[in-house]
Amino acid sequence: MVRPLPLVWRQYGPLDLADDKTGYGLASDGLDSVAITEPSGVASDFREMVVAVWRSIFKKSTLTATQLKYLKDDGTTAAATQTVSDDGTTQTRGAAS
Repeated sequence: MVRPLPLVWRQYGPLDLADDKTGYGLASDGLDSVAITEPSGVASDFREMVVAVWRSIFKKSTLTATQLKYLKDDGTTAAATQTVSDDGTTQTRGAAS
């Protein structure tokens, strides 16, 4: 039994699927269109995770004896918080919330 060609093939002919994937690359400004909006809390997808890591390094945060607070761009509102503790031997930082 001969099966009919897929609709795409019948309309456009054979597709070049570029199986080897050579000759492709990311443009120098390829990531510039990715939104860098700050996460509204704990990151929920990869983009937010990358932004959260960057913000934790380069943006303002406060640390008290019991809490680490990552601040939003206004410098006062908490974007995320983590509990911290120190028993004299081990410093512990809890999960962000």
